[in-house]
Amino acid sequence: MVGSQSAVGTWAGAGPRVRKASDTSRCPIRTAGLRQRIGPFIALALGISATILTAPVGAADGQITINEIMYHPSDEGGGPEVEFLELHNAGTTPVDISQWCFSSGVDLCFPAATPPIPADGFVLVTDNMAEFAAAYPGAPTPIAQYDGGLKNSGETVTLNDEGGNTIDTVSYDDAAPWPTSPDGDGPSLETIDPAAPNDDPANWTPSSNPSGNTAGFANSQAGIA
Repeated sequence: MVGSQSAVGTWAGAGPRVRKASDTSRCPIRTAGLRQRIGPFIALALGISATILTAPVGAADGQITINEIMYHPSDEGGGPEVEFLELHNAGTTPVDISQWCFSSGVDLCFPAATPPIPADGFVLVTDNMAEFAAAYPGAPTPIAQYDGGLKNSGETVTLNDEGGNTIDTVSYDDAAPWPTSPDGDGPSLETIDPAAPNDDPANWTPSSNPSGNTAGFANSQAGIA
């Protein structure tokens, strides 16, 4: 369902906060000298280069997937058609999504105060915060509202991190080989395996949950080949 567009969406929490940089003022010379003295010995002991002793920043970011898409809610009932996207952290550590943005599909950037997605956790974003609870009773409250709306005919949805790197992308469609019932017949689109490629239609299936979706919870077909 496509709506009006703006630069960014609306966050459902408090106002932005200023991050404090790590305090490196205490004994910087002593600390740096200690690192210089022991670093090579650690590297030699492990038989590896000192350049890979520290995991790269954002190493866990790849565990975040676009996990469920409600792009065309049921046409029946006469109520408002409320969309949502669900993000899933398939990893074992929390992931900070502050300042991440959707670069295609919808308009939304997460502010600096956005809470991390916990390990094995789920978060929702929607196009209609005001009507979401009525449309999806029992679902967790979305953390943000996006602008732009999802196309019923299909489109590409891409999530980037704060550096512009692609975290996940999916180009869903309302025609085979993609499941067709999520196009207005009630169910959402759910992934089967978060570790499998999201651009593979075989990794997506209509929700088999009686409510037609699993917003904020594990997918109904998760792990089913």
